[in-house]
Amino acid sequence: MPWGSSAWANDAAWGPTGDPKVAASWFPLLKLQYAALKDLLANWDAVAPAGSTDGDAVRRKIGTVGVSSPLSAVKKTFSAIRDSEDVAEEIDLADFVEAYQAVLTDLSDAENDLYSANFADFSGGGQLKGTNFIKAAKKSIAAAKLNFEEILRTLQLD
Repeated sequence: MPWGSSAWANDAAWGPTGDPKVAASWFPLLKLQYAALKDLLANWDAVAPAGSTDGDAVRRKIGTVGVSSPLSAVKKTFSAIRDSEDVAEEIDLADFVEAYQAVLTDLSDAENDLYSANFADFSGGGQLKGTNFIKAAKKSIAAAKLNFEEILRTLQLD
C-alpha cells in the first residue's frame, strides 16, 4: 500500500477477514500492521521532519490518536490470535505472547515520548526538548518493528 494511502483511513473497523475465532482470519490485518510500522520508519522524515515537536503526527501513524492506522487495533489483533481456537496447536504460545507484549511495550514507550514531545518545550524549563522525545520514540518504534518480525516468524508469516 503506498505511503499516505487513504485506503487505510477508509477502514474504521479493523478486524478479521473471516471467522474471528480462527487465527488466520487475523493475519491480513497483522500484515497491514507490520507494513504500517515499516512504512512509518521508511518515511520518518515526512512524518517527523528534523526539528519537529509534533508528537501527534507520529501518534496517528502508530494508532494511538484516532483509528486511521491499522495499528489502532494491534492489541485486539494480538489478543484475538492468542485466543483463537487453532493457534495453540500451531505455534509456541509463550513465544508469541512474549513477542507481542514486547511490541505493545515498545509502542507504549513511543506513545509516552510522543505525547511528552508535544509539551516539553513549553513545560520543561528549557531543559527538555521535544525533539529529544521524538528521537527516543523512533528508537522504540524501531524496536517494535523488530519484535513484530519475531511475531511474524513465530506465526510462520515471514
